[in-house]
Amino acid sequence: MSRFSTDFDREWWPRAGAAATIACIAWVAICALAFYGPFLLDRAVDLAAGVPAYWLAVSLTGVGARILLRQETATARDSQPRPRLRLADLAIDAAAAAALAAVFAGIAWLAWHALIDLSTRAGEAGLRAAAQELPFAVSDVMALALGLGLLVVLASLVVDVNRFSLHGMYRDRLIRTFLGASRFEPRNPDLFIQFDRDDNPILRWLAPDRAPAAAAPLKGPFLIVNAALNLVSGPNLAWQERKAASFTLTPLAAGSPLLGYRRSVDYAGDAGGITLGTAMAVSGAAVSPNAGSQSSPLRTFLLTLRNARLGWWLGHPRDTPRVRRSSPGFALYPLVSELLGRTDERHPWLFVSDGGHFENLGLYEAVRRGCRDIVVVDASCDPDRNFDDLGNAIRKIRIDLGVRVERAGPLRIGGRELRANGRYCALFDVIYDEHRSGSLLYIKAAVYPEADNMPIDVLQYAGRSETFPHESTARQFFTESQFESYRALGEFELDAIVEGVDAANRPDLTVPASIAELVEIGAIRMTE
Repeated sequence: MSRFSTDFDREWWPRAGAAATIACIAWVAICALAFYGPFLLDRAVDLAAGVPAYWLAVSLTGVGARILLRQETATARDSQPRPRLRLADLAIDAAAAAALAAVFAGIAWLAWHALIDLSTRAGEAGLRAAAQELPFAVSDVMALALGLGLLVVLASLVVDVNRFSLHGMYRDRLIRTFLGASRFEPRNPDLFIQFDRDDNPILRWLAPDRAPAAAAPLKGPFLIVNAALNLVSGPNLAWQERKAASFTLTPLAAGSPLLGYRRSVDYAGDAGGITLGTAMAVSGAAVSPNAGSQSSPLRTFLLTLRNARLGWWLGHPRDTPRVRRSSPGFALYPLVSELLGRTDERHPWLFVSDGGHFENLGLYEAVRRGCRDIVVVDASCDPDRNFDDLGNAIRKIRIDLGVRVERAGPLRIGGRELRANGRYCALFDVIYDEHRSGSLLYIKAAVYPEADNMPIDVLQYAGRSETFPHESTARQFFTESQFESYRALGEFELDAIVEGVDAANRPDLTVPASIAELVEIGAIRMTE
């Protein structure tokens, strides 16, 4: 603070002091766990009826990870009061910290007993115990550290960081459940595992101008698979809340406006590019240590340590040597980056996860492409109708694209008070500039018990499930009645939007033949 110092000096010294203090606190904590952790675990073993200390630590870590996995996204938990949410978040972080302490204590216990075993085999442990010294030598510590380091390097060369995760299991079951079930031609699954290799087509095959063994181009909507490029440690300070950017996978190209694009046939696969099943699983990778704005250092560390990872490492679209490869050749660097939350766009490998970690409706990419007529079906968990996903999309569209999305009618879908016959949709104007505009028809699930012609089976299921049609997305399994209730509700809502059009009884009205006609019918319904 003297008159000989400058503003630069005053900024430098506090930051240096803070960094040194953080390092000291971390060093004290790690040393305490290393020296006292094995002792405390051995004492805990006596209380746990002889359960081995390592398995006790693993169990505590598993409990912590399970607590994290049970937590839903911020959208799904918005039905809880805000003070309760804050307390729950603090409790989750405390559980994560305790679980990490158990992990380090368990590692210390294993290392301690391994070193004692090494010294015992060398005949030194007894002599050192008699001399009241540590029961192992520094050379034993160095030998064990060198051996473990060599093992890590060798494993990183052999183990695939993408395959060594939950993603493969999750992807294969999505493929069998949805892609396999929707095939028209006969399947030829393996008799034991019931998987068919042909259930997972190359994404490029879905391009309008490309279909294997097809005489005519494919017809239907152009598929855009939305994902999130994680930028947890990205340099853009304006994105410290979102910590992610849009990343899309289409039959034509894969990439992001932040990074550029690469042809999908040349991306993340030598045999024709990335597959539809992989793209679909990446887009649905909700359980991820790096999860955009939902990322937290403690949770990131613990979920990676427990291998609760559904995200996927993809090559940078501009990195020609790596862009065709399906995963990094050396697993240690990306895994440590994922563990410490050091994901960004500046390295050859990118960590991509659930599209909901950036924008959950796909509206951002539709507007970025300048679509004139857009229909959004919001199936997120939003029991209190806070419209979080819609608000998040509109905000990012205005900030990033300079496009305004404004209401053209009332936004009264569902609500906290059930009405006899309420709305199922809302209309918005998409204002690109003063010369160009479009329309957005926003459809959201809602149940009105007294509504005319509501299917009885849907009402029965709604009476049995208090949160229907906004049941938790954390539950990944569904029953026949649950699946059919959501399907029937969607069919009923669309019929209600177009006024239950029946071409035979009402020849003046026809079933909408295009998105534009559907939006127009929705606009008419909103003005009535």
